[in-house]
Amino acid sequence: MTVNTFFVPSYWPAPQYGKIYNFHYVTVDKSMPDLIAKFVLSDDKKDILYVDYDASGKWVDTWYLRYTPGQGLMEWRDDYPTGGWFGQRKKVVMNPGIGWGEWGTIGGWYKNNPKMDPLSSNPPQFMTGTQTVIWESWLPEMTLSNGDKYTDIVTMVYQQSWGKKTSGARYYMAKGIGPIALNWIAPDPNKPGNYITTARMDAKYTVIDGYQKSIQA
Repeated sequence: MTVNTFFVPSYWPAPQYGKIYNFHYVTVDKSMPDLIAKFVLSDDKKDILYVDYDASGKWVDTWYLRYTPGQGLMEWRDDYPTGGWFGQRKKVVMNPGIGWGEWGTIGGWYKNNPKMDPLSSNPPQFMTGTQTVIWESWLPEMTLSNGDKYTDIVTMVYQQSWGKKTSGARYYMAKGIGPIALNWIAPDPNKPGNYITTARMDAKYTVIDGYQKSIQA
């Protein structure tokens, strides 16, 4: 079997209500601290929440991902622990959101321009960005450094720019599961046109019982 054109959301996590997809990432060469990501269906069942934690389990951020037919998978809101008015957490709402695509083609790409909504954000945000996703390759199977083996993987590279800041990653997306591994990728400030890619981080993937209220989301 080979994959050429594919439905993008089918390679992202889609946990059922009452389940949490847990990814504990470890760098293959131990060069960076561990990361933890949890995916859970929101309590209103409208969004998939992508919740990041540092190695100690401290909450870092939450992405709100929503699929709309004809538009694709959109990251329409990001939350952060601090930075909002009156001591509240920072909330960045975007319209249009950060796009991740709907139908992808291996070797193809997707691009959109997310725009922050100042009236819905806390505090008001005014920037317009650029999101580019390249569907790099399809892998029939992949064995991680922890010995876990997966089949049907799409590798995608994204670069996201807000003002002068650009960053992104390569995600290894296993169908029906999500990002089983990743590399961080960013422009090299000392060599224009070149990029710095970190060592790969491989995830230990587990499914546990729980809801949005069960985690810091």
